Amino acid sequence: MESILHTKQTEIISWLIIATAGLFALYCAGLVLKTLFQIVNQERKFQGTGAGAVRTVLFTTLVVGAIAAGLYGLPNHFFDGTTWAEIQALPSSALLGAFWVAFTAVVMFALHFVLTHLYPKPEERPLFTVSIFSVVSGCSYALVMFIVNTALKTDTSKLGLGSYFVLGLVLYVFGQKLVRMNLNKMTNNMLFRVRVDLIQKITKTPFYKMEEIGKEKIYTTLNNDTETISSSIGLIVIGITSSVTILTSFVYLAVSDLFALLTTAVLIVVAGVLINLTNKSAERLFSQSRDAQNVFFRYINDLLGGFKELYLNRRKRDEFREDMVESCSEYRTKRIAADGVAANVYFVGELVAFIVLGGLIFVLPALFVGVHNETLSDYVLVFLFLKGPLDNVLNMIPRITQVRVSWQRIQQISEQVARLGSDRMEEPVVVEAQVHIALQDVEFSYLNQEQASFHVGPISCEFSSGELVFITGGNGSGKSTLAKLVTGLYAPSNGQIVVNGRQLDEEHLGQHFSTVFTDYYLFEKLYGVDHADAEQEMQKYLQVLGIESKLQIVDGVFSTTKLSTGQKKRLALLITYLEDRPVYLFDEWAADQDPEFRAYFYHELLPELKARGKCVIAITHDDRYFDLADKVIKMEAGQIMQTPVPSR
Repeated sequence: MESILHTKQTEIISWLIIATAGLFALYCAGLVLKTLFQIVNQERKFQGTGAGAVRTVLFTTLVVGAIAAGLYGLPNHFFDGTTWAEIQALPSSALLGAFWVAFTAVVMFALHFVLTHLYPKPEERPLFTVSIFSVVSGCSYALVMFIVNTALKTDTSKLGLGSYFVLGLVLYVFGQKLVRMNLNKMTNNMLFRVRVDLIQKITKTPFYKMEEIGKEKIYTTLNNDTETISSSIGLIVIGITSSVTILTSFVYLAVSDLFALLTTAVLIVVAGVLINLTNKSAERLFSQSRDAQNVFFRYINDLLGGFKELYLNRRKRDEFREDMVESCSEYRTKRIAADGVAANVYFVGELVAFIVLGGLIFVLPALFVGVHNETLSDYVLVFLFLKGPLDNVLNMIPRITQVRVSWQRIQQISEQVARLGSDRMEEPVVVEAQVHIALQDVEFSYLNQEQASFHVGPISCEFSSGELVFITGGNGSGKSTLAKLVTGLYAPSNGQIVVNGRQLDEEHLGQHFSTVFTDYYLFEKLYGVDHADAEQEMQKYLQVLGIESKLQIVDGVFSTTKLSTGQKKRLALLITYLEDRPVYLFDEWAADQDPEFRAYFYHELLPELKARGKCVIAITHDDRYFDLADKVIKMEAGQIMQTPVPSR
């Protein structure tokens, strides 16, 4: 018995356990004290029910008790029936100390787990707990493998070993469940924060700068990239646990035969180099496929947005379909190439695994004559057991590559939006009821790579409260650009816009306007309006505008937005009316209306807004109504050609 307990390996392992578990126990004790301090200071608050707390404490106690029983039975089952009393009588064995230190570490970690589980901290990321449970789960899988291997080689009763098999199985399942639950929660919380941060940055970005980014990039980042990360978590959890299992198994192999382990390690290093080289190529191809996906999403937007135009023109439809199919084909080609290279990662790993297995069986006995068949059997059984974990690790590598590409894209778009955004959009805005807006030598250019494709200005004009102004001009004359400049959607490249004698930035300028542009977007909810106080007014104008039978507004939510273009613009008109801003701008509002509502718009609504002291600006081609305006601005080739005086 003494010879077994006094082997060099046993002493080394015992002292390693004392050192490692001792540091771990001290660290956990510090975390427990820190957690108790946070609970006392109410930084952590109890969550859950009394029954849930009892279940958590009871189950954790049972697990700790099972681990204690397993540690207590180690000498009897693995040191030829030795008892702890016999070990205690020995003068120099470190095994007893290793037992107590290991048990103390288990108790400290269990206490830390129970406290943080019952008293969670808001937005806490339990990386330490997840890491420990990953290690426990991986080691438990290796323990099951070790117990099976030991049981196959013993002729005595196997019931005691069976209890360790059950213990390893329980710890593996328990650890996997907790790792998955915590990592899933952490990941989704992280993605929530990323999405919210990106949404906040986007909503702070000026309109003209958002146009530079492109809708398809925003869509793929908010949807596809975040989902790629979220959907990969399960596989990555399995891969991490499997990695721990493999490392633990290698420790077991090192104890069995060092030469065999060194041979295996050399082959694994070679495999790692090959996999790393292959994975770099896969990362580049995944990035290219992500770019191709952006282009394809742009075609999807075009397909849905321009479907009626495509439907009515067969040639246009056919040519568009060819381009979209070509884009889809390019995405398919890039993705097949990326997945193909990713598959090579798996095949390289598989090949190396079988080379290692063949080398152990056929080459190792030839190189080292002293290697016993029993040792080889241990190695072969371990490698067969590790086939599943090895497959998990190999499957994890391509997914990590995809996650890395998606994370890089999220960071890129976040940095780009943050760079284009402005904190001034959060500053309080003072909107005066009476306004005088003056454009002073304002210029703006549409840039096409290196050259300006269209230039507006210099423009100087004025708009005032109680005034009705029409803006007219041919297609491409710059009237819509002028509207976007005066509303703050575009920033002048030269000149300035002054409101009541003060120069305002684009964000503060825009807060003075209620607008209906030709491409007005109708939300499903009434935002920015106290709908509860405007219930009667809403019902009145739904009836006046002839859409009371088409939809209802309940608690600020529209019953439907599936309306005709003219009906949508009438509803948009109602929304702008309820917003009650000092300046109203309408871009070709009457173009989609029948004569009845067109006459209502010009003869009743616009004069009513003017009578209320509003500044009203309307872009229009309806020259028969020009006599209603106080001023008509005519645009041509980006310039104000004349401001004719309407005839009364």
